[in-house]
Amino acid sequence: TSDNSTLTFRVNSTPALRLVPTLGVPTIIGGSSLNTSTGAEGATIAGGGEYGANTFNQALDIFAVIGGGTSNVASGPWATVAGGINNTASGYGAATGGGAENCAGGALSWAGGSSAKVRVGLGLGPQQRGAGCADVPFNTNFDGDQGTFVWADASSFDPFVSTGENQFLIRAAGGVGINTAEPLGAAIHVAGGFS
Repeated sequence: TSDNSTLTFRVNSTPALRLVPTLGVPTIIGGSSLNTSTGAEGATIAGGGEYGANTFNQALDIFAVIGGGTSNVASGPWATVAGGINNTASGYGAATGGGAENCAGGALSWAGGSSAKVRVGLGLGPQQRGAGCADVPFNTNFDGDQGTFVWADASSFDPFVSTGENQFLIRAAGGVGINTAEPLGAAIHVAGGFS
């Protein structure tokens, strides 16, 4: 196109892909016609979206990416949600690997599995928190629990929430194996020992 209008590709008269002009790099919105971006430069929603009434994906900041799934929010700059349902990546450079109800609320944080939560910073507004971060407590700094990795298994619906910056947290009711696929009922089983 040569103008400043959105280019929409339709399949059976239903919007399937929209190329949205911004002040810089265009935004790409695929999947459900309900998927949205707020005009953020270079944001991408590859697909997914509508799974029922009022469910859709939102990419709200520059170069934020959502791979698919539904009810996901990538609200931090350079944030990524791979897929799943009700996941939020709100810290800058934060990511969720999929699953359900996860919150990567700190800068450069990662959350995945089921109800894994990295605390958010004081700078987040309600729209940026999405469903995944809706009830997550604030850290007292702007960037939340930055640099923190949280993975939670499906053994509980209770949130598994970080308590500080630069943590590596795992909830695994079946045990953790390092260099082995057999945790042998231990909380952590390390094959080969420590050095």
